[in-house]
Amino acid sequence: MPFTDRLIMQFAHPRGPLGALAGVIMAHRSENVSRGRWAIDRLAPAPDARILELGYGPGVTLRDICRRVPDGHIVAVDSSPVMLRQAGRRNRQFIAAGRLDLRLGDAAALDPEIQDLDLIYGFNVWHLWDDGIAVITDLAARLRPGGQLALAYMRPPGGTITHGQAATRLAIEFSTTTLIHIETQWMSHKTPAVLVTARRPQS
Repeated sequence: MPFTDRLIMQFAHPRGPLGALAGVIMAHRSENVSRGRWAIDRLAPAPDARILELGYGPGVTLRDICRRVPDGHIVAVDSSPVMLRQAGRRNRQFIAAGRLDLRLGDAAALDPEIQDLDLIYGFNVWHLWDDGIAVITDLAARLRPGGQLALAYMRPPGGTITHGQAATRLAIEFSTTTLIHIETQWMSHKTPAVLVTARRPQS
């Protein structure tokens, strides 16, 4: 298999030296950084929010969210040990301060104590789930009343799903749950991004 193809595979599931290289590329790819900042600006978490990030990758957006919630607490989950190391180095001060709980895990099998969240978000993770509806249903149940779920998608290297297809499918999957106020926002970019959000009912 050509080197480029092997590297592209690492963007979904980073492993080993090639996975580490993919993490460096993700951390410095301007489109990834811009997408994260754009999405966080729109989500506007409160300074004391309880937050879960799914698929933190090299931890760039995670660093931004930690800076924006100085009185909050963030749990972050990713399935890659390589990304755990990179994100841990990038966010060591927040971990040391007890504000960030960085974990190795799977969005489809979260620890049961991860509950009562104000915001759950993830970038380019939804399309990797075997049963998106089941995961989204579980995430919705982990929100506080009025809490927000937000999933963003930007077509990754080698990706086959367009941002338009992602927007449609995410909105449909959100609508099968108890979530309300489903909204879709678009980011115009060289590689467009879509952000789909919804909230748990207040009661």
